[in-house]
Order: sequence, then C-alpha cells, then structure tokens
Amino acid sequence: SQITSGFVFDDAGNSRFLGESPKIAETVRIAKQLIEGEGRSVVIWIRFPETEGKLIGDALAKYGVSTMHGGTSDHEASAMAFKTGRNKVMIAHPLSAKFGHTWVEHCNVAIFHSYGYSFEDFYQAKRRIYRMGQTRKVTYVTVVAKGTVDEVILKAVMTKQEAHEAVVDGNVIAQLLQLSKSGRR
Repeated sequence: SQITSGFVFDDAGNSRFLGESPKIAETVRIAKQLIEGEGRSVVIWIRFPETEGKLIGDALAKYGVSTMHGGTSDHEASAMAFKTGRNKVMIAHPLSAKFGHTWVEHCNVAIFHSYGYSFEDFYQAKRRIYRMGQTRKVTYVTVVAKGTVDEVILKAVMTKQEAHEAVVDGNVIAQLLQLSKSGRR
C-alpha cells in the first residue's frame, strides 16, 4: 500500500520517498476534475496521513483542504471549514472520521485513495456522505493501482461487504429466528 503511493516506512518508522506516484497523481486529477469541472466538494480517504495525505493535500491546497486524522490539531474547526464550503477538500482517515460526522449537505463524492482490510472502516467512510439528509446522487471513486496489493485488499473488503449484505439484505436473521421457532436447526 505504501509503495503504490510512492513511499515506504523504514525499520525506524521514517518514511522514505520513492518518487512520483501515479496513484497520487490520479487521485489529485480526479479531485481537480470534480471540483473544477463539476463544482463538487470531495472527501479523500487515506491510510497514511503524514505521507500520502500530505502529498495530496499539498497538490490540492488552492481549493482549501480540511483534514481529519491523527495529525489534525482541531478536528471540529477542520470539519466546520469543510461543512461550510470554505474548504472543498476533506482528507480523512477512517479511524478519526468514521463515526459522528455527517457531510451530506456539502459533499456527495468520496475518493478512496488507500484503504485497509476493514469492511467496517470502508462502510462507515461511505456513510459520511450517504445517509439521511443527502438529496443528491452520491459518487464513490476507488483508486486502485493495477497488479498491486490494492487489488487484494479491495477484493477482501468487497467479499466482506457481500457477506454483510447477505445477512442484512437477505434477511438471514429473520430466517434463523423462523427456523428456531419451528424447532428445526
């Protein structure tokens, strides 16, 4: 995941820049197109705030960038700058922003630049802009470096999503309750 964004962490925990990242360039290109071409605000989900988050944020600085991750000094002020439209970009980490934040009034686009294996993180990140109060069509963009671990991670998350949907949408719980009432197991 680190390499696809153009860096690695060494054994001491320091990031080592490997060179320009086509994946970061694509994320920035998509964000600029959505902001300039369509007048939309965007949430960009990342895993590594101090590296890819900084690179993406620097590239999009002219649009105003809010952040919500471990390095954000004032989450509320940053979120308010995004919610009010002063900033067109929110760069967020799922552990910092997956609960308690609603951006439906100002944003209907999420770009998943990097992601972990957690379906819950992915699901909750999607729910920051797709929930009650959203009146516009929601767009999710997942940036994947072909032939890399990105494909493996995304496939694992999608498999977990399919299992989640089978339980929730397939009414598996109701079926199990019905079986238990009928005495069959």
